[in-house]
Amino acid sequence: MTEFISVHRKTRFLNGLRKLIRQPARFLDPHTWNCLLHLNRYLNSVDYSSSASWLENHKGEGVKRKGYLRYEDYLRHQKSKLDVKGKYYLTEYDRLFHDELLRRLQKLDDRVSFHGKTVLCLGARLGTEVRSFIDMGCFAVGLDLNPGTENKFVVFGDFHDIQFATESVAIVFTNSFDHVFCEERVIRELTRILHKGGFMILELPDAKEGKQAFGTYESLYWDDPMDVVRLFTKNGFEVLESVTIEYPWKGTHILLRLSEKA
Repeated sequence: MTEFISVHRKTRFLNGLRKLIRQPARFLDPHTWNCLLHLNRYLNSVDYSSSASWLENHKGEGVKRKGYLRYEDYLRHQKSKLDVKGKYYLTEYDRLFHDELLRRLQKLDDRVSFHGKTVLCLGARLGTEVRSFIDMGCFAVGLDLNPGTENKFVVFGDFHDIQFATESVAIVFTNSFDHVFCEERVIRELTRILHKGGFMILELPDAKEGKQAFGTYESLYWDDPMDVVRLFTKNGFEVLESVTIEYPWKGTHILLRLSEKA
């Protein structure tokens, strides 16, 4: 196993170097080289990339958790993503995902009536999805463990312990459920902050497409997105709509509503 992890770290570093060489503008950027060296140092200190770092769910619910020894280890690892990769890796994603999500929200508007609604986006990074909701007329804010500096769309926060008031949010959106430490704690927080009858919009990658299978930063894995949906329906949510998506990865876009009696 030690040999496998060592080879994996070298492969990760070499892949990053190859990508850098193919992009002349970044090749001459000192910040990019600094990020690559940071990544190499990080991979030499800890490895969460191998399949051996994942644990079977003892409840047999079709999901696996990454085997962090402590919650503090999970927090430190998740916070490091933006610092290790740098903001540049989100540049194209920011433009394309904003437009793609906006189109998906427009198709839901007849059901949700977004204008004037309060929205919380979980794991929002630099705030791409927040801007999509703002363009729909919402009062929207994002939450992330590392929102970076001078981010006017996202505030610091942990979706296991959300700082906002009970029943204060009309809509919650996330495409980062594969980054949670404890799904039960997150769902409990969602049922607390959402209005009764409020909406939950989940975007879940399809593990069979290989995107999240034993990933470096993903901390929750499922064989089928419906394994996750069942966790929500057991806690007072009903599925209103489910459609296949292609970007930013192949997966499922799901609209749920919290029961008035939850």
